[in-house]
Amino acid sequence: MNKTGKNIKKFTLLKLVDASCQGLPDVSASALLGVLTPQDITGISNTDNFALYLREMACTLSLAEHIARGACPMEWNSRAHCDGCGDVFLWAAVSVPSCPWCVAREHGVKIPRPAEVGA
Repeated sequence: MNKTGKNIKKFTLLKLVDASCQGLPDVSASALLGVLTPQDITGISNTDNFALYLREMACTLSLAEHIARGACPMEWNSRAHCDGCGDVFLWAAVSVPSCPWCVAREHGVKIPRPAEVGA
């Protein structure tokens, strides 16, 4: 591939990365670029799927950032029970042996808890 082709491919990647981070204030384009592997970048040839993949990666980074600082993601509004953490907010009202909050709790992060009804 000639230099012009590489520059176009790089511009397309940067444009897709920037678009993938839109609406996620805690995820920067540079953070997303930082987690991409060379194998991820070769996926640029299939732009539609690659754009979806980048958006999912950006959303995952956003979720990880929320959990790391003990902030509940907006979509996690169901009271659930984790065997390790107790009552927590998750995406569904379920009972699970472990949850995404477990690692944060083990690292000393104060996790949000559902309030007791009538408390």
